Amino acid sequence: HDARRYALGAATVSLGAERGYELTLAARAALWAGDRDGAAATLDDLASLGLAGRAMDAARSTLAAGVEAMDGTSDAAERYRSAAEAWRALELPLHLCLCLAEADRFGRPNRIEQADGQADGIVQEDGIAEAKAILAELGADGLAARILAPITARSDAEPPGRSPRPIGRTARPTGEGRQRPASRGRRPGSG
Repeated sequence: HDARRYALGAATVSLGAERGYELTLAARAALWAGDRDGAAATLDDLASLGLAGRAMDAARSTLAAGVEAMDGTSDAAERYRSAAEAWRALELPLHLCLCLAEADRFGRPNRIEQADGQADGIVQEDGIAEAKAILAELGADGLAARILAPITARSDAEPPGRSPRPIGRTARPTGEGRQRPASRGRRPGSG
């Protein structure tokens, strides 16, 4: 939720297309955090800006498909396909990759029905292969494990790593840092 909060904060002090980009990021962050209502609200804010252009249309379509997929509506599959075609036409490979990844990520667990009546996700293996190829071409293969990984339920996910609690006198209870050891036999200012 922090990513969405930061993007919304940046959007409040921005104008025009920059605000649109930040709201797009906020909506995407909400989707990836599983916050359907936050994504829908941010998408409404984005639509209220009235920004025009093919890239903004494709972005809104991708995000709307995500909200629809979270709702389990069958329109999500066609909207994702349409958005992917728009990103291809614009020759914006990273946006296309994100669209394909989100179609797989949000469509598969919500069992979106495809045109042939099967419910095995929106993007078939060739879409995932396309996304992996895009990341490799961009030199970002390392992202594949993060954005193309299957979703695990929050309860199944391992908790984030944490640093061990400080021991001894290495930190103050208030977290203000390390305390200086007491000097022996000298008074402050005695030189």
